[in-house]
Amino acid sequence: LAAAVPALTACKKAGVPLVLATAAVLSGVVCFSGGNMSDFPWVLTALSAVLSIAIAAVLIKRVFRHPLAVWSLTAVLGGAVGNLIDRAFLGYVVDMFQLDFFRFPVFNVADIFITAGGVGIVVYLLFIYKGNEQKEKK
Repeated sequence: LAAAVPALTACKKAGVPLVLATAAVLSGVVCFSGGNMSDFPWVLTALSAVLSIAIAAVLIKRVFRHPLAVWSLTAVLGGAVGNLIDRAFLGYVVDMFQLDFFRFPVFNVADIFITAGGVGIVVYLLFIYKGNEQKEKK
């Protein structure tokens, strides 16, 4: 990633439109919560820890057996733990990716995993889980 920064800078100077740029942002903000949590980092740390434990318990107990559900929950857990580690040891999360083609909050790899896993869980619950329940009832 560090090797790509000079090339990205040169493209920007030349006026070449970029899809993705790098940025180092120390974030105490939760983008989609509507508020700034930088004054209360312990709340986010505690919430992340509790949710991570809950997701781990669901995975260990094999509540969901379908691969999409398992992989989606694993992705959310991995992202949550990644951000939790940053918050616990640094007091903030380092965000590094910025989309240049429209306004969007700066994000990191853990955020990508959380979002992708969340989308996977929604797809599973809307389109697959109901089908499994109906098959089991017959």
